[in-house]
Amino acid sequence: MLLTPLNILLKVIVTPIIFRVQPEWFYLVPLLQLPLLWLMAQNFYLAFKLFLTIHISISTLFAKLTFLGHRTGYEWTEGNEEIRDFGEHQVYASSDT
Repeated sequence: MLLTPLNILLKVIVTPIIFRVQPEWFYLVPLLQLPLLWLMAQNFYLAFKLFLTIHISISTLFAKLTFLGHRTGYEWTEGNEEIRDFGEHQVYASSDT
């Protein structure tokens, strides 16, 4: 999920008030990373580049790893005439079911 200021506001402030649940504080971690990088680098532009590099590389790696674990050759069902339902195809094509 993309962490926009609206999402952070909803998860930390609005949702706990409406549903009376514990706030999800881990959504504040990206907001703390940039000031910490800025303190360590003593340069805002370098800290911002590091922040973007960290988040882009980790999200790309995470997307690739989840795709590889989700679709395998063993579970591939394309061309199988027995499966006619899209939901059934999704269940058979996912290796984590």
